Amino acid sequence: MKTILADDHPSTLIALKAMLNSSLENKRYEFTECLSCKETYLAIENKLSENKAFDFALLDYSMPTYPEQEINNGGDLCLHLKKTMPNCKVFIITAIIDNVTLFDILQNAKPDGIALKSDLTHENFPLALEYIFKGEKYRSETVVKKLDEIWATEIFVQPSNRKILYYLSQGYRIKDMCTELDLTEGGIHKRIAKIKMALNVTDDSNILREAKKRGFV
Repeated sequence: MKTILADDHPSTLIALKAMLNSSLENKRYEFTECLSCKETYLAIENKLSENKAFDFALLDYSMPTYPEQEINNGGDLCLHLKKTMPNCKVFIITAIIDNVTLFDILQNAKPDGIALKSDLTHENFPLALEYIFKGEKYRSETVVKKLDEIWATEIFVQPSNRKILYYLSQGYRIKDMCTELDLTEGGIHKRIAKIKMALNVTDDSNILREAKKRGFV
């Protein structure tokens, strides 16, 4: 099985290889290892130039970016693989635990599997692979919990509202957000009011504190 592993920590790559080799003994893996988005992208392109494809990709979400190709994370690599190697199963692992990022990965990249690194064990890793190779979607325990949280607060299902929280956390002014979101200042103020209601806060200064506490930023 032609497998590409991508993580910017060499020790993690060693651990992932060991877990793969011990999880499904009936499969022989041919590993390609990468330490960045650029290395991963180029490895994919090299495989395509040989008229070959990867069967499985295990990608860390956060790695050094490849801005020349607008590849900023494992989600972008997942999208590229889905486009160029549609039969390749993609499993994204991440240390990021905020609800919004996890939701965006699932909504935009649509990987076959996604797990928090802290959720993976030698016991549940084989089950995750079994789900993925059978064509089912795998979501680790913490991912499922966080998705339940964001769906319970329906206001954050809307991408523009999640972006407003992100821009607020980055110090953007309302008028700066207008261009980024293609919304009027009045429209943004209305959305912020709804966000405050969803978070049960009345003071603007408490929005980010409460959003961070609930994992939305």
